[in-house]
Amino acid sequence: MFEKQFLEVLAIRNGEAPLPVHYDRVYWDFLAIEKSTPPYTLGEPASLLSLMESAGFTEDEFLLMEKAQENSDSLVYLEKIAMNAIKGKYLDENGEYSVTGIPDQRMAIDILHSNEYHNAKISIMEPINQFYETLDQRTKAQVDHAAKQLNFTLNIQIFIFTLTVIAILLLMISAKRYHKKMVLRLNQRVNERTDELNISNRDLKKALAEIKALKEKEKRIIFDATVRSAQHILNNLLNQMQYFKMVADETNAFDDEVNEIYKNTIEEGKELVIKLCSVEELTEENIIGSVYPKNGK
Repeated sequence: MFEKQFLEVLAIRNGEAPLPVHYDRVYWDFLAIEKSTPPYTLGEPASLLSLMESAGFTEDEFLLMEKAQENSDSLVYLEKIAMNAIKGKYLDENGEYSVTGIPDQRMAIDILHSNEYHNAKISIMEPINQFYETLDQRTKAQVDHAAKQLNFTLNIQIFIFTLTVIAILLLMISAKRYHKKMVLRLNQRVNERTDELNISNRDLKKALAEIKALKEKEKRIIFDATVRSAQHILNNLLNQMQYFKMVADETNAFDDEVNEIYKNTIEEGKELVIKLCSVEELTEENIIGSVYPKNGK
């Protein structure tokens, strides 16, 4: 069973047998007993070197692994001799195991512990070790490059973020200054409009005062003209009454009491005319109050 698995491993490695799916996982441990079932299905044949080539290994790495595989053929040669010696089969002159004899376990053990066998193993492991070193160096270089790229990208992002924050702060400061400037302009404009309105209000008050003064002047002119006309009429009436009194005095038509009443009436009329002419604020109440008695009768 183990010889069969040994040969199957070589066939899979060389691409001569189907490659099990997920062969990189645990596989042969599940086949350590007879008639056990493989854990995964079989895929298409693919040699180790072809898998490495498709995986993108470098030429130096590929050459090292190819050299290790070539050196492993010498080890396989010794291992086949040992396994056939246990079965009593030996090489003929053509390199075939056609010679039969007594099984020789000691020979097999000696081969697997011989210097030739260990030197063959060393010849395999040296290029494999170099392969790992080369792979580690390449991986480290790629990781370092990726880290540098990441750091560069991170620094760029930090720089952009910092610029964005600064731009936002500058924009906020600019907006605040602009807002303050606009408020000052608006306040200035409001003050200017307020001053203009105050001036307009003063002009309006002045115009209204002038209009009122003109109206008062017009009223005064009309009132004065009316008073003068009334005074003229009253003077004519008084003159006629004086004439009437002179005639009455000559004829002794009235006694002293009537003459006194007549005299008082004339004086009262003159006094009322004087009061009417002396009215300063032309209102209905002042005009009526100047000629009517204080008791309203």
